[in-house]
Amino acid sequence: MQAILEQNDFAVVIGNADPNKKQPLVAYEFGDEEPIGFIQQCWIPAKPGKGFCIHYSWNGDAEVALSKQAGLFCVIYIDGLVIERAFLPLDDIDDTERNREWEITGKYYRGVNGPTERRFRFIESKVDANMEELDVSTKGTIRVVLYWTKPDPTMEDLFPGLLTKEVADELALHLESPVSPQGDRFQSCVRLGRPRKSKVKENNMKVRPVDDQRYQFIFHYAHPDWLMSKGIIPPKVSSTPHT
Repeated sequence: MQAILEQNDFAVVIGNADPNKKQPLVAYEFGDEEPIGFIQQCWIPAKPGKGFCIHYSWNGDAEVALSKQAGLFCVIYIDGLVIERAFLPLDDIDDTERNREWEITGKYYRGVNGPTERRFRFIESKVDANMEELDVSTKGTIRVVLYWTKPDPTMEDLFPGLLTKEVADELALHLESPVSPQGDRFQSCVRLGRPRKSKVKENNMKVRPVDDQRYQFIFHYAHPDWLMSKGIIPPKVSSTPHT
């Protein structure tokens, strides 16, 4: 399967971040149980050195979005940390694919020289024998939360502190925190790459939720070797004939 999770006409994709040949990452089923509430989950191999991006979209009828007079607010959590947020206005969509999707390629902030981005990438985790066991409840997860919101100038900007270089640097340190030798589940982690100029244009973040419904999409990531050891990635079948 591919790293595409869908529910209620929403879709979230973890892609390869290759601008010349965009495609979803490979994914695997997360258990055999039925989805719980408005939560969709899967496994993705976190191959060290591989960049990734997060893409979300509304695939329903244009009339539904227009009738709500609302757009899609997105909050991205990695290892339980709020990394990024985005607002996708849907006030001018039609029945085509136009203006229905948004892509996030890294951590955005307001740099000294203008909009700046640190792109997402999987790397090999550092190991520290003195590290204690981790809280595994959120480690190794990319969680995307979507909900309907309306622009409201009276509201405060959601997550305003995310837009500083200091916060980006602090998040980068947390994401690359060393793991204990026993934490083989976490042989891979997420790195925020070197700062680079960003072409992202900020949307108005003063929005008000339309209702209390939250749609969650959880991508559990782990090193491919660990996923193979647990049978989540099927063993490779040799094409060489036996003699």
